[in-house]
Amino acid sequence: MAEYTYKPLRTPEEIRLVNILPGDFDDPILLEINHVHLVPPPDDESRPKQPTLKELRATLPSGWTVHETYEGRVVFEKGLEASWTHPDPDYVSYDFSQYDIPGASPLAVRRNLVEALRYLRSSGTSRTMWIDAICINQNDIPEKNIQVPRMGSIYRLARRVVAWLGTEFVDCDMVFSRLEHLGKQVELTRDDWRLPSPDCFNRRLFRDDFPIYCEDEFWVAFSTMASRGWFQRAWTLQEIQLASVTSIMKCGTHEILWPLFRRAMLTLADKHNAPQAVRSVDTNVWKLCEYIAETFETLLWYNHQRLCHDSRDKIYAFTSLAPPYILESLQVNYAQDEIDVYRDVFLVCANKTQRLNLLRYCRAPDNHDADTDSRPTWVPNWSNPLRMSCPVDAGVCASSVSASRHEVLSSKELRVYGVAVATVSDINDRDCRSLGQVLQYLNVQSFAEMHRETYPSGGTLLDAWLYVLAVGMLDERMPDKSYPTITDLRTKLTSLASLLAAGSVETLPPQWTGWFDKWSSNSQFFRTKEGYIDRYSGDIIFVILGCDTPLLLRHVAKDRYIVIGDSYLHGAMDGEVLLGQLSDEYRINARSHFSHASEMVPSYIHKDTGLEQREDPRLEKMPLQRGWEPIEWEWSRDDPVHCCKFRNRDTGEVFNSDPRLFPEALRERGILIQQITLV
Repeated sequence: MAEYTYKPLRTPEEIRLVNILPGDFDDPILLEINHVHLVPPPDDESRPKQPTLKELRATLPSGWTVHETYEGRVVFEKGLEASWTHPDPDYVSYDFSQYDIPGASPLAVRRNLVEALRYLRSSGTSRTMWIDAICINQNDIPEKNIQVPRMGSIYRLARRVVAWLGTEFVDCDMVFSRLEHLGKQVELTRDDWRLPSPDCFNRRLFRDDFPIYCEDEFWVAFSTMASRGWFQRAWTLQEIQLASVTSIMKCGTHEILWPLFRRAMLTLADKHNAPQAVRSVDTNVWKLCEYIAETFETLLWYNHQRLCHDSRDKIYAFTSLAPPYILESLQVNYAQDEIDVYRDVFLVCANKTQRLNLLRYCRAPDNHDADTDSRPTWVPNWSNPLRMSCPVDAGVCASSVSASRHEVLSSKELRVYGVAVATVSDINDRDCRSLGQVLQYLNVQSFAEMHRETYPSGGTLLDAWLYVLAVGMLDERMPDKSYPTITDLRTKLTSLASLLAAGSVETLPPQWTGWFDKWSSNSQFFRTKEGYIDRYSGDIIFVILGCDTPLLLRHVAKDRYIVIGDSYLHGAMDGEVLLGQLSDEYRINARSHFSHASEMVPSYIHKDTGLEQREDPRLEKMPLQRGWEPIEWEWSRDDPVHCCKFRNRDTGEVFNSDPRLFPEALRERGILIQQITLV
């Protein structure tokens, strides 16, 4: 029998659908492939427009607030009591509990059909599906270039997505049943709240401190489910994130509604008594369940280790989840080489946001030759695991709310503005990747001497070293994260180092272990000529305009540099290089961004009054140049995380950065800003 030959799709609106013909489980699988037009339904102007959350808050009685759930439902809350009904009986509106499921086509969408077809096939009637591996001709590059950007619309318009986890495993039914029960007790909101569902019958299960107990057999089966390959694939993220509320997770003959599954999983993740089976679940599983509201740069970082056969799909698999500017500006092109795709997405993000935060994910390979290597070091290599010195959620902003003012000189050259902060002079050749190695280093350096020496930005050298060890993730900066205080860390490590020197062994408190292990690896400590301490080795530390973290750059010729990696440089992480030291009247806490908990921004708290503000008080004291005015605005995913809006009165142009941080303004204040070329 001749191999199936695809008929070309005649128009961009056409897609293929698969009819799975009926048959018993062991019968040969027979398929029909048909061409149909997929056109999104027009907006129904006759339907009443749903009020915004801001408009609804203005109608609420005192003490009430309103949230939007992951699934788009509006839930009203007062003191963690939740309701689908507006608390004011005189407020007349539509039924807030109704879902709006778009699309009229009866499609069920899933991928990687291989073993699933037998379970999905009906014995009596045909079943219509869209299956990417079949409905897109994988060998036709022009077709893929058209159809891949349409996948987001296909998932959104599908009546139901079927996520196939594989054949059933021992106690699969018990796992799905328990997760379904837990998911029915909880509602998750897009502003990062967890509430008891208005329909629940156990109003305490949603709480982190309310313990959950299951037999060992359940946790063994839970681990088996969470280790299924489906959770690790790149394409499954958009598949399930864009799925309707009727979509299901299916394992053999067992299934669970996707909304109930994600609520249960994220509730388990935060349980204080969560067993090892939960704590050992791969990050990709949790990220797949979370509501996506972060910037595209952060989305790529969190998901870059997902599995795909084509390295270009490290970008293309996530474009349907991207902000609008990505969909409008990034052309899917499977004829391009990997490096061209990665460069394109870098420049699309940089040009739209006027930020260079993707530089923090760059790291030149060993023995990189800037003259002969075709891959520029300023483009992240998403096909490799990426290492970072400073965590994405640290809430730092070394360049404050500055714009990048970058310029592309060639396919390998990027001109940027930056300030050279320090030059590396003393590299620690000892590993500090385990607790024992850290303690040995501290004993060699001498606690007493480090405590007596003053650090350039203030405080003692010992405390600066501890801040670097913790990459700033201490209770003083993040009071809601259960991190140690600087005093607790200093006391504990001093005690442990003394015990080690005496031949005894002790460990960190259990609640610190994960915190330490997460950020102690892949780093090297060094000092600069100016006395600063950093993690990782390099030549010159720059603060680049529009980049949240300092970068380690290596000089190769004239004004040309290669990117060695990002840097956590204590005393330069909160705009000190551009704005000077923060007044002692204020302290900085890292707070959740307006959009999502995974994005953190600095918040400035007056120590005496306790008043908190998002605008940097150092900028408030600087006069604004003539012709500029701040404007009111609401953050969207098209904006960078650290953002403000100013209008030029003469031209009417709006900028997403502060004019007081333009290169010209910095030079006027004596900041040694310079243009350099990254290669």
